[in-house]
Amino acid sequence: MVIAAICERMGWDYHTYLNQPLWFIRLLMRKFEVDAQEAKRSTGS
Repeated sequence: MVIAAICERMGWDYHTYLNQPLWFIRLLMRKFEVDAQEAKRSTGS
């Protein structure tokens, strides 16, 4: 599920995802988490 979400958000296909270094994928996942937390805070939920 995470792979599909990353591909959708980044506009990648599966092969592009596989060609990314693991450290970059982890960085993206962390960024998405921070973005979601900030969006939640800004809506007051």
